[in-house]
Amino acid sequence: MHISAAQDGTLSGTVDYPDQDISGIPITAITYKEPTLHFESNQIQGSYDGTMNRAKSEITGSWKQGGASLSLILKRTP
Repeated sequence: MHISAAQDGTLSGTVDYPDQDISGIPITAITYKEPTLHFESNQIQGSYDGTMNRAKSEITGSWKQGGASLSLILKRTP
């Protein structure tokens, strides 16, 4: 996941699938209201709902795609 904020606070991002050698899939909707993150990608018909930890170093949540729901932890990297 690559999520960034513009100066006006607007969020945008992309999703990568390294194991499938796919990168840059656009996130079509994204919201963050501390501590909750939600985003969707229409291109891959997937969505994610998670909660940011107090240290703001990781988000624990669920990735939903194709009728499946999988636990997914996103960790901040430099």
